[in-house]
Amino acid sequence: TLWHHLPANTALVMLFDTTENTWSQLSQFQLFDLLATEQGLTPGLPGLPYLPYGFNFESDIAPWVGETAIVALLPASPEAAAAIADYAVMVAPIANANAFEDFRTTFFELQEVDPEVTSAQGTDIYYWPTPEPEEWIEEWPESETDPACGSAEVEAESCVDETSAVPTPLDDGETDFQGEELPKEHNEIWRFGGGGVGLPLTVSPLHDEVEMELEVPMPLPSFGPSGLAVAFLPDELVTAESPAAIEQYLRLRQTSDTAPLATSREFQRTLANRQQSRALFALYGNALELLNYDLTPADLPELGLPLPPAPEIDADTLQTLRSLNFGGTLEALVYPLTTGLQFRGRYYYDAVPFTFGLTPSLANADSPLTLLPASTFLLMSGRDVAGFWRGLTRILENASDFTHEGLDTARSFFTLTTGLDLDQDVFGWMDGEVAIAAFPTEGGPLQYVGLGLLLQTSDRPTAETTLAVVDELLPSLGLATNPRTVNQQPAVSWELLSGGNGNDYSPELSIGSHSWVAEDTLAITSGAVPMASLLAPSPHDPLADFFLFDQAMAAFPTRNNGYFYLNVGATLALAYQVFDLHSDPSFDATKPYLGSVRSLSATTAQTPNYMEFQGQLGLAPRRD
Repeated sequence: TLWHHLPANTALVMLFDTTENTWSQLSQFQLFDLLATEQGLTPGLPGLPYLPYGFNFESDIAPWVGETAIVALLPASPEAAAAIADYAVMVAPIANANAFEDFRTTFFELQEVDPEVTSAQGTDIYYWPTPEPEEWIEEWPESETDPACGSAEVEAESCVDETSAVPTPLDDGETDFQGEELPKEHNEIWRFGGGGVGLPLTVSPLHDEVEMELEVPMPLPSFGPSGLAVAFLPDELVTAESPAAIEQYLRLRQTSDTAPLATSREFQRTLANRQQSRALFALYGNALELLNYDLTPADLPELGLPLPPAPEIDADTLQTLRSLNFGGTLEALVYPLTTGLQFRGRYYYDAVPFTFGLTPSLANADSPLTLLPASTFLLMSGRDVAGFWRGLTRILENASDFTHEGLDTARSFFTLTTGLDLDQDVFGWMDGEVAIAAFPTEGGPLQYVGLGLLLQTSDRPTAETTLAVVDELLPSLGLATNPRTVNQQPAVSWELLSGGNGNDYSPELSIGSHSWVAEDTLAITSGAVPMASLLAPSPHDPLADFFLFDQAMAAFPTRNNGYFYLNVGATLALAYQVFDLHSDPSFDATKPYLGSVRSLSATTAQTPNYMEFQGQLGLAPRRD
């Protein structure tokens, strides 16, 4: 297998399942059935990295490739930050030598120039360097303008003559610009490098019935084609961005001085999890080895934004991380379940199990889910806002004098204007579950959507004192605070001032509301109308019992830090209603594809052995 040719300290390995049997699992979903029947796109690996554009995986690669292809980040020396391009290789096993010969022939046919050929360990390495970026035209020739054209009082037509700065097309494809010849343009519209990219701009002269395309530099991220190196082994295809990476792989492949990656217990764990889940993609990473590479954004696309530079990891920091047993294992899997497409990422501690910062086991965990309606569009839940605030303030107090003084100023200003203590009166009592949700309503400030915040607390008296102060302050901001009854339960409504008295209740004037929906849970909503969905009469249909929510969370760990949940179907229905897309025939072809996506969900958790992130794209089953 490929991992027998890699050393145990390989920094990163991405595994691509190439088999039809694994990818055919996606056929159980309506989305992929639609893509297959209507677009002819059967489920399968779309391609392999570090291959030139022009290959079709199904016809050109699948006939010869083995069951698993990999991209590996080979070990680098810790003395200096290594460039990833010099250590990353793609290795694909050759299972059918005859079919591979056709691929090899096509490989060279796709290249427009002859490669540079070097040799390492008795194997030829073919290399096509990175194409040179084309230069921007630095200056356009200046045109002479009639002085009269500079006056706003002169008619525009009088300024148009044969010497206009608008280029006119010539028969030979060049452009005459004030009698001067410009460089001939190439067919490609994209220009790489230079911090910009040329975009087509259609220009119409004022009198001629001719349109032409100019290229205007735009400040988009710089990107471009990379180099391509390839080596053809009897049993493997090896490609990379530079020959140096392939040379190192060939040396490691023939050495027996180090233990192979196949003997690594941590890598075997990833292989076992990959096999158990029948993953489409898998990733294994050695966190300590990854510190040897240049992971700064220097090699990433330049966004052209005034962002602060990323902090550098110097040698002392690296040594400190190693001394703290920072070393662990990264693992990521993408695999289908009956409910949708699952992503699971873990960071295994490996060196020393953690005993702090673990996800707690709580009897009242997820209690807000029983208070939210099943029709909820969007949910973000968690717990212990008070603990989060304490941790954030410690960071700000110790980060720098500027952040420390800024925090002190914010605390003082808040107390001066409200009379409340920011730490104790605002965040201190928010020590339980918390949930932010959006759900459908009929009326209210947002007309179709209600927003709600649920806060669980063990200190209700402090929360009530804080709310009372807020209610007293709102009239100075142009809002009235009125007690209301919602579903036969008391609530406070924050309302826009009207000409009537407080007894003339108009729900559309309410832009905020708060009430205790449980003995220990406060609800704050975007008006009294949305509050009716939370102060619902019992029994009601809660989100916690909704089948779609159950499917979205079924694969997640029971002990977690909270949920992210998006009901895609309900959100699309809202969008159709708000933007009147039901009657738009141009949107009809897209609706079946969007309708096959049910939900999007995610959670996190910390255990003694690993930190975990899980996400799921909920998909509707295929309709037979």
